[in-house]
Amino acid sequence: MGSIQEMIKKDLNSSELIEKFKQLGSEKGFIYRSIEFEDVEIEEDKITIKIKTT
Repeated sequence: MGSIQEMIKKDLNSSELIEKFKQLGSEKGFIYRSIEFEDVEIEEDKITIKIKTT
């Protein structure tokens, strides 16, 4: 079993969530061919999710 961060990254890359981000971008005039959650960084006062789009 992978680390908790890897499990979160896998969950974030679920097709349902990806489609919601594509729809949100489309509403703002952006067309994304792909969206991939690359990393999750956890600090005491914030959580940062890095996303790659093309």
